[in-house]
Amino acid sequence: MTEMETAVCIDCGVEIGLNRPREGDRLGCPNCGAGLEVIGVAPLELDWAHDETEGTEEEYGEEWTEEELKVV
Repeated sequence: MTEMETAVCIDCGVEIGLNRPREGDRLGCPNCGAGLEVIGVAPLELDWAHDETEGTEEEYGEEWTEEELKVV
C-alpha cells in the first residue's frame, strides 16, 4: 500500500491525506467541502480551486475514492 501524502485544508485547517496526488488535481475537502486544487506535490500543497469559466458550478473530488482522499 502506498503511503498517503498529507496537506492542510486552507479553509477549515483539517489535515487531508491524498494517495498519488498530481499537480492540477482538484478535490473537495472531506470535512468542509471546500474546492481545492493540488498546486505542488513535493511537498504536497493545496490552494483554492479556481473555475476556468465564469458562472459554472463544478463538483470537486468526484474522481477520488474513499481510500484515496480522507481526513487524517
